[in-house]
Amino acid sequence: MRAYWQLTLAQLRIFGRNRQVLFFTLLFPIILMLALGSFIGGGNTGTINIGMTDASNNESSSKLMDVFLSNEGISTEIFDTVEKGKEAVEKGDIQLLMEIPKGYKVEEGTSTRIPVYYNEKI
Repeated sequence: MRAYWQLTLAQLRIFGRNRQVLFFTLLFPIILMLALGSFIGGGNTGTINIGMTDASNNESSSKLMDVFLSNEGISTEIFDTVEKGKEAVEKGDIQLLMEIPKGYKVEEGTSTRIPVYYNEKI
């Protein structure tokens, strides 16, 4: 076991003496990551375009809509009717449509189904 450690230590010493190996092993990947990250990165560019209709018009539905409107990764458009929203989905203006149904409430222990429409062809 002692011979193994001596061999490992000798290899590390050889590795540390060669400056080119140190540069391309340790510094070059970091420099490459920083360069590509600054040129290509540009932050979070992935957004989803959704539409929402609110048939309930109560406090619970307003809170739900505020969650989607305040999210930076989601571009939300409000539609007056479900039909107008479905047309926008078919045209490709939005990726999906959420319909908040009449009587939508958030109560502990209950659940409400929210219809979501999307275009399967896209």
